[in-house]
Amino acid sequence: MKGGGLGLSVDGICQKLLETSPEILVVTNIPNARIWADVPAIELLASSNCPETVGELRQQITENGIEPEEWWQCQEKVPYRINITWHGNGADGYYDVIFVRNDTNIIADSTLALLNQEINLSLPTPPTPPTLPTPPTLPTPPTLWSAYANQQYTGTKHSQLIPQLRGFLEEKLPDYMLPSAFVVLDELPLTPSGKIDRRALPAPDKSRPVLDVELVPPRNPTEEILAGIWGEVLSINEVGVFDNFFMLGGDSIGATQLISRVRDTFQIELSLHRLFESPTVAEFGELILVASRQLLAPIKPVSRNGELPLSFAEQRLWFLDQLQEGSVVYNEQEGLRLSGSLSVEALEKAVQEIVRRHESLRTNYQAIAGSPVRVIHPELELKIPIIDLQQLPSEEQLKELQRLGEGEIQQPFDLANDPLVRVTLLQLAVDDYVLLLTMHHIITDGWSTGVFSHELEVLYGAYVQGKTSPLPQLPIQYADFADWQRQPTTAEIVAPQLDYWKQQLAGAPPLL
Repeated sequence: MKGGGLGLSVDGICQKLLETSPEILVVTNIPNARIWADVPAIELLASSNCPETVGELRQQITENGIEPEEWWQCQEKVPYRINITWHGNGADGYYDVIFVRNDTNIIADSTLALLNQEINLSLPTPPTPPTLPTPPTLPTPPTLWSAYANQQYTGTKHSQLIPQLRGFLEEKLPDYMLPSAFVVLDELPLTPSGKIDRRALPAPDKSRPVLDVELVPPRNPTEEILAGIWGEVLSINEVGVFDNFFMLGGDSIGATQLISRVRDTFQIELSLHRLFESPTVAEFGELILVASRQLLAPIKPVSRNGELPLSFAEQRLWFLDQLQEGSVVYNEQEGLRLSGSLSVEALEKAVQEIVRRHESLRTNYQAIAGSPVRVIHPELELKIPIIDLQQLPSEEQLKELQRLGEGEIQQPFDLANDPLVRVTLLQLAVDDYVLLLTMHHIITDGWSTGVFSHELEVLYGAYVQGKTSPLPQLPIQYADFADWQRQPTTAEIVAPQLDYWKQQLAGAPPLL
C-alpha cells in the first residue's frame, strides 16, 4: 500500500495488522518527518519563484510526515519484525516500512523495498495467508557498487596516506590530542541497526606504525638497549632510532614506565621532561651517554626509625592539600568489573594482602614543626562494604553506579589521619560485580592502578584455590625511593633541573 494520501497513521496500520495478520505488509511512500520540510525548501530555493524573505519561505513550507521512531514503538504492540528502508534513493523525502510476521522465515531486506508491488490492506484473514508475489530479477550491476562511490583512497599506499594525515592533524591539533595509531580499513564494521560496531574494530597490531621517517636500526649497544625498552613499553616489534616515542603510541604513563626502566637499566636519573625534549632513541641515547658520567647510587632499604622524608612528588601534593584543605581534585577512582562466581572472602583477603605488601597504602602524612613526614602504619584493616543493586533494572543500576562513584570521589581524604584508600564492592547480579577503588593521588597514579589490578588477579586466583600468595616480597618500598631521592648525590644531579625551573619561573607574579 502507499502511504501518501490515504490518511496514513501508525496506530491505524498497527490495528490493521492485528485484525488481518498478513505474513508481510509493505507500506511505501511514507513522508519522512525528519526532512519533510527540507525537501520543499531546497526545491523552492532552486526555483525561479524563490521567496524573497525567510519568513515567506517558512510560510510556504508545511511540516508533515511521520518520524521513523514511531514505527519502532509500534513493534511493541504487534507480533511483527519491522524494517525501515529508503524509498528509491531517499532523496525525495519518502521511506518504506516492511512488516514481517514473527512466525515466518521471510527476510525483510532492502530488496523488498525495490519491488514495484503494492499490497492492499484488504488481505484475507488467516488461516489463508496471502501469497507474496515472486520478486522480479534485479539487473546485475556491471561492476562492484563501490566503483560508483567517491573512493579516492584505495588502500594501496599506506606509506603515503598516514604521514600526510598525521602532518595535517599536527597543524590542527595540539600534540596530546594526536592519535597514537592509525588503522586503515576498507569499511567500518556496523551493527544490525547501522551504527559503528566499536567492539568489532580491530586493535592496532604490534608492527611499527607507518611514519614519515625511514626505519634505521640501532647503531650501538646503548641504542639497542633503548630500542628494546621502547618496544616493551609500547608493545611493538620494531623501533627505529629516529622514531618519535609519542608518534609510536607513547603517552604520559608509558613515558613514566620508560624513564623507570632506563633508571633501572643504566642506573641514571633522567627527568620525564627530557623525554619530551628528546623523543627519539638517538636523541635519548645521547642524553644517557652524557649522564653516564654521573652514575647514581642504587636504591637501598632504609631504617624505618626516625622521621622519614617525602619524595618530591609527595611533598608537592601535600603542599597543594594544605593550600586547599578538603579539596577532592586529586582523588583518583577506578572501577574493576568482576564477572563470574565470586568468593568475597578470597577477594577481601587479596585486597588485604596488597595493602600489606605496599607501605604506601598504609601511609599518612603529618606535619611536624610545619614540615611533612610520612607515618607508616604496621597494619591497616581495610573493610570492604558490599552494596546490593540486583533488584534494580539495568539502566537504574548504571545510574546508581554513577551516583555512588561520584559520591565516593567527592568525599575528601584527611592526609594526616584517614586511610588513603577506600574499596567498595557493588553487586549487579549473582555473577556480576564492580570493585570501586578510590585513592588519593599522593599514594597512586595510573601505573600504580595497573599494579593493583594485576596483583589482585594473581592473589585472588591463588586464594580461591586455597593456595598461598605466589608474589615475591618487594625488595624496596616507596619510602626507600623517597630517601634515596633526598640524598646529597641525587640532589647534586637534579640541581640543574631545579636551576632550570627557577630560571623559567623568574619574575612570575607573586599570586602564582
